[in-house]
Amino acid sequence: MPLKFEPVDRPKPQPDPSIDEEMEKAADEAKLTLYFINMVVIGAKDIRNADGFMGKSDPYCEVTVGDITDKTAVINNDLNPVWNDKMKFFVAEKPNEMTLRLMDHDDIGKNDLIAETSFEFGDMFETKGSFEGDLDLKYKGKKDGTIQIKVTCRTMKPVETEIKLSTTEKILANKEEERAATVAALDESEKLREEAVTELTEKEQEIARKTEELEEKQRSLEGKHAEKEKELEATQRELKGAKEDLSKKSDELKALKKKRAAAGTEEDKACCNDRCVVM
Repeated sequence: MPLKFEPVDRPKPQPDPSIDEEMEKAADEAKLTLYFINMVVIGAKDIRNADGFMGKSDPYCEVTVGDITDKTAVINNDLNPVWNDKMKFFVAEKPNEMTLRLMDHDDIGKNDLIAETSFEFGDMFETKGSFEGDLDLKYKGKKDGTIQIKVTCRTMKPVETEIKLSTTEKILANKEEERAATVAALDESEKLREEAVTELTEKEQEIARKTEELEEKQRSLEGKHAEKEKELEATQRELKGAKEDLSKKSDELKALKKKRAAAGTEEDKACCNDRCVVM
């Protein structure tokens, strides 16, 4: 039975969804932008002692962006506090600045202002900029210590991000389907290959058996041929010997005929002589 190879259906790539098309469908919602501020209030130095003779200030820092305020932990009795507190702000409108107020925590009564400052963002949202350094603190218009911060800014579009994420998930799903279909096709191809190899191996074994049988027949024929040649040579030798014997017999017969002829002649002469005497 001849080998028959059947083509394996390869998976056809599915068209990937277009982010631009999905964005166009949600054009209005996609315009929504959030402004993200990621910052670290590292520490402050040489701040004013708001407690006077009652000890040292117990400072903490209030950071306000728009209507959102966050606070660091309170460091007790320290004019060079170190916080390393992280803060994150998400605001719907682009802020121009944020304010930082150092406060003295009091267990009784109102917390007192130690000093304050502001930080202007400028174009940091557009450029995805960052800042790390010291800002001068002021109290009643006069410099009063410094505060060290680290700030990074960027914009986020939640709907756009969601669309991109959803589209990416669809693309990945398509790729996974293509991968699974490709693996299945490869498995089928491998199965066909193994079947073909098995069939080829069987045919190779059959050919090897046939070849061995033919070689055996050829050896047998060559042996018989050698025997026939030997028999022919023996027959030829016998024939040659018979010819030689026949030649000898022929020579002997010729010699005998000559003798007989010679004897006949002598007898004829003798008879003639006898007839002459009688007459």
